[in-house]
Amino acid sequence: MFCRICGKKLSYSTKFCNCCGTASNFFKKESKSIKINNKKLYKNREQPPRYSYPKTELPVAPIPKQTNKESTPKQFRILVTLILAFMLIFSSFWVFKGLNEANVEDRLNPDDNFELISDAIFHIQITSWRIESQDLSSLPDPWIKVFTDDDIYRNTEAWKDSLEWYGNIEFEFEIKDRNNSLGIGIELYDLESQSFKNPGVSESRLIDINPNLSGSNAESQRIGFWYNLSDNQEKSCITGFTSATPCEESVSLSSGLPMHNVIEMSLDGSSDKSNDDIDASISFIVWWEPNENLEQAEAFYTKDSDGDGTLDYLDYDDEMDVGVTITLEKFGIFSNYAEYMNLEVFINGDSRYLLGQTGDSIYLEGGELYTFDEEFFFDIDDSEEYSIIQFVAYSSGWLFNSKFDLNGNLDNSNILTLYFYSNNGTLSNNYNEGYADGSNDAGDDAVTNARLEYSVAITDTASLGEERSFAWSYDSKSYSYDLYLDPDTYYEFKSKDHDLYDENDWPDGYARFTTPNEPYVINLANDLNDIAKSEGFTDLETANFILTFVQTIDYKVDNYTNYQGIQEYPKYPIEMLWDGQGDCEDSSALYASLMEALDYDVVLLLFIGNPEGHAAIGISVAGASGKSYSYNGNEYYYAETTDTGTLIGFDPELYFYGLDMTQASYTYDV
Repeated sequence: MFCRICGKKLSYSTKFCNCCGTASNFFKKESKSIKINNKKLYKNREQPPRYSYPKTELPVAPIPKQTNKESTPKQFRILVTLILAFMLIFSSFWVFKGLNEANVEDRLNPDDNFELISDAIFHIQITSWRIESQDLSSLPDPWIKVFTDDDIYRNTEAWKDSLEWYGNIEFEFEIKDRNNSLGIGIELYDLESQSFKNPGVSESRLIDINPNLSGSNAESQRIGFWYNLSDNQEKSCITGFTSATPCEESVSLSSGLPMHNVIEMSLDGSSDKSNDDIDASISFIVWWEPNENLEQAEAFYTKDSDGDGTLDYLDYDDEMDVGVTITLEKFGIFSNYAEYMNLEVFINGDSRYLLGQTGDSIYLEGGELYTFDEEFFFDIDDSEEYSIIQFVAYSSGWLFNSKFDLNGNLDNSNILTLYFYSNNGTLSNNYNEGYADGSNDAGDDAVTNARLEYSVAITDTASLGEERSFAWSYDSKSYSYDLYLDPDTYYEFKSKDHDLYDENDWPDGYARFTTPNEPYVINLANDLNDIAKSEGFTDLETANFILTFVQTIDYKVDNYTNYQGIQEYPKYPIEMLWDGQGDCEDSSALYASLMEALDYDVVLLLFIGNPEGHAAIGISVAGASGKSYSYNGNEYYYAETTDTGTLIGFDPELYFYGLDMTQASYTYDV
């Protein structure tokens, strides 16, 4: 269940939203059956509760420290005797060594009722963080570190210039032959270097997320607690917190398997009232489960009913490869002045679309509602219970950058935040049939209001691109082509590694997305070449003809930019053809694949700027002229794969403002 006003996810036993204070909505709306892609879904169907406990804010208890004292020789003998006795009596005690600055003793008493937990998985799922107060001259670059008493740690990348994040990041820790409990530490840092991919503690400073302790030392800013691994419901599963609410047993909505000791926590470092440089709040969920349920047949862990590459026991929708199509219909601002505006769509914390498709600001007159009807598709990760969709409106100029309010439900939030649930395709109630108006909130939040009319529709990814029709023009003549794509091939490449997480793989890794030897690439290239031959085109004209085919595929600014403005999640050619959209890296990989399949000599050109970046193709072909780049003794003429109307040899230097295009930053022979 979720709040009908602000969209905050609530447990079924919660009577008031802890975000906006609104009384929760217990009645169910009448189900309305709709049909999408021959699959029946239900709008407004209540979300089954994953957890049956109320969400409460829990203060962190002080973490006990070891202390060292100097002793006299006599005192030393007494101390040794006490230590030996201590070791014999309390031999089951363990030391929490995961904290960076101090070791911590386990003060839990052993209990025969606790079971031995062996070969299990501990999960911690980070769902949001938000900077509550700061004293900085620039925006922070936060990142999260999670660690155990076994000195095993996981961390995220850094979010550049970010004040809040909503999403779903899950860390897993293996538990083998462990009694009683697991020590857990959580730290939120502000990165003070440029190592966004692999941030380190030595180049960062802690952000206070501990609501109970004041001070500048690490212990008062991190979160540390003991997590009990027994499923004995008479025992609390969290030690170090004051709470009357025990952890609950639950089941996974994807697999139906049990989830033990599930508890959700929201903590705010500003609650300690200390004068820290940065305070932040953080929300997370913890639970544990057996590594494998031995009662299940082997097929349980291998079955994939919808063929989307996500096994059923991990898949929240076994009948559909879930995606969403978002349409930005109308947008306007309540202002007395014209503004250069941006409307940006984030999914799970990452920027996925910019209104206008070019990445440039749009000039809007105040008081006018403009029609755009821009549509883009996003493939949802079926292994995630929900996705968070956010809409952010802001003006920009070289002297200013101000936010505009799209959230008419809360005075202290300008961002419109929706929850999309994968298992039944529903949206949080603040979707409001696709209407958002910042002027609807009760108070004066001292920002300019904006209005957005939009839609979010569930889409079956599997049926999206099996049959594609393309239409384009070249040399004042129109052409069309119908393409069949094999779903098995699409899912094969979709399941491949797309992440360029390893810094050693960046930017070299972009070259691997060129696949000229794939049968579907060869067939498409030969068909286009046959059309060119029938028209009597030269080699240069054929290269331009195929270039215009690629340019016609919708260019969508993905802007997933943790690295110098270049997309962090490139697509293989079949993915761009299937989705019917792509960014500069995607279209460059497609064009390079087609031309290499026809034995043309091409190279991948990467232009690195700050913050902008771009990818294009260089091609060596007889008769070409214009802008070229030298590589290994050959001249490769610039081919822009994203903008219709430009031909081989086009000079991009004046087209990409602020980006040096005189020479490629990286050139790769693909």
